[in-house]
Amino acid sequence: MKNENLKLEIRNPKQNKKNLLWAAMFVSLIMLATPAVCFSSELVEKSVLFQALQDEMKRSSAKLQLEDQAKPYYIAYRVKESTEIDIRASFGGLLFSDKSKKRELFVDLRVGDYQLDNSNFICGTSGSRIIEAERTDLAIEDEYFPLRQAIWLVTDGTYKKALEKLARKKAYYQNKQTGDTTPEFTKVIPCSLVEPVPIVKYNINTLNEKVVRLSEIPKNNKSIFESNVRLKLRYGNQYFLDSDGARNVRQEKIVGIEVQAKAQAKTGEIVEDFICFYGNALHDLDFFNIEKSINAWVETLMIKVNVKNEEEGYSGPVLFIGQASCELLFQILGKGASGVRQPVVENEMLERNLSKENFGILTTRLNKRILPEFISVFDDPGLREYKGTPLIGGFSIDEQGVKSERVELVRDGKLINFLMSRTPINKIRESNGHARYYDEVYSPRYIGFVSNMVVDSKEKLNEEEIIDRLKTLAKDYGNDYAIIITRLETKQPQNVMERYRRFYPARTNQTPLISAPENMYKLDIKTGSLQLIRGLEFSHTTPAILKDIVATGDKEYIYNSLYRSDYGDEYPFSIVAPSVLIEEMELVQKKIETAKPPIVSRP
Repeated sequence: MKNENLKLEIRNPKQNKKNLLWAAMFVSLIMLATPAVCFSSELVEKSVLFQALQDEMKRSSAKLQLEDQAKPYYIAYRVKESTEIDIRASFGGLLFSDKSKKRELFVDLRVGDYQLDNSNFICGTSGSRIIEAERTDLAIEDEYFPLRQAIWLVTDGTYKKALEKLARKKAYYQNKQTGDTTPEFTKVIPCSLVEPVPIVKYNINTLNEKVVRLSEIPKNNKSIFESNVRLKLRYGNQYFLDSDGARNVRQEKIVGIEVQAKAQAKTGEIVEDFICFYGNALHDLDFFNIEKSINAWVETLMIKVNVKNEEEGYSGPVLFIGQASCELLFQILGKGASGVRQPVVENEMLERNLSKENFGILTTRLNKRILPEFISVFDDPGLREYKGTPLIGGFSIDEQGVKSERVELVRDGKLINFLMSRTPINKIRESNGHARYYDEVYSPRYIGFVSNMVVDSKEKLNEEEIIDRLKTLAKDYGNDYAIIITRLETKQPQNVMERYRRFYPARTNQTPLISAPENMYKLDIKTGSLQLIRGLEFSHTTPAILKDIVATGDKEYIYNSLYRSDYGDEYPFSIVAPSVLIEEMELVQKKIETAKPPIVSRP
């Protein structure tokens, strides 16, 4: 297969040949341009907002105390101030175009001490008796009194909730035997850093026209009954100060185009797909290439609609390329090295209702081999681009006001570190500046999380060599074909009903370790032809499959995305990784749901 672009044949019911990369991988490999952002010289740390925060911090630190109860030993205020442009269109019609501004205050207030406090404990006090606690909206104008009043009220509610949580936590520990002496909170050197306020220039009419144009692409395919394109541009600052003396301002900006479509096969099966393009600024979005990518994406969706689910299962080697490789490594290694200290839960009922998102699944693997010896991995929030391509996961200061650090996660296949917040674990007692706010139903907490994760391999095969290796392994397993996956499912933005249901989670199963394949192909080991297939998902997968990586490609893929938690949190992240070949994986039939088609056909 002597083609530097890996032009493999795709066989399907309507077409005998199709280029795999053009039809499926091109949408994963879009390269973005260098951002262009202007900055103001405003001294943000002297703003009315900062003054109101500092004044209430000083008063609360000195006077906030109920009789015979402990004072807070730590208080932190974090304000996210953002301006958002939100544009939506469907089938060539503009649905929504708006600009909004928002300020939201998050309060981290702790009673007790660094060894034992109210944090990292989940109990049923959430909102039922305390209206304002832990977070609230602030006035968007720089008026001192309304800002100060809101800060005061939510601080008061958070303090009362903290006292109750600490009392219940102490009662819980009195009835439980535990030898864990790990502190609840770790000390850090206060960080003072002020980044400029971003000023983003745009023309709303031009953006409207571009979104409408993109939304027209699916309208000529009658199988597609629902589709929309959304552009979101968000920019602003994070203001942070705490009682330890930290004072900092972090710049935040992100822009994205998200495209969703649903089509219905003749069997009644609903085929749904989602694709997105992210950058740090509008100039990062190449609308010409995005349009080409969406056209290819729609074409592939139409092929999937006409593919019958005839596969019973598969066991053998699997090659992950592009987005699929990056998502695979993020879902196992990225999430596995994040949020490594799990909270203490007061009772089994609460624990059953918590989302199981696979954070910290590698906690017990520290200083053990989790990957082949030829692979090393680091995570660096300080990276703004990689070989000329923008990365969206970076930040200078994390959401606990700690300066971010480059972290070597895996060295020669061995896991040597985790992504840490100020919540320590037994073997790692210090933060490395990766904290993100995680809003669980009963109580928020801060978890370490991926920023820009780069996977490096010392043993690389070119495209022809890795395909030959895949064929050889498949033949050794007695298969007539091998599997190539170019895209895995990602979490889509939640609609209103999904956001409502998350407050009443009847979860009985663990979140799958790896999401189902979105674009998957059978590679005939004799002819080299490819056939698009559907209806399979991974079975019996554990983190140990990373050790079964037997080869990596020589091309690095850059993947920018948003991780959406079950509670509505959004975390930008970037992954740089080669294609990976796993020696053996098992895929089984996926349960297919059907729906009755519309009575009258689409106009």
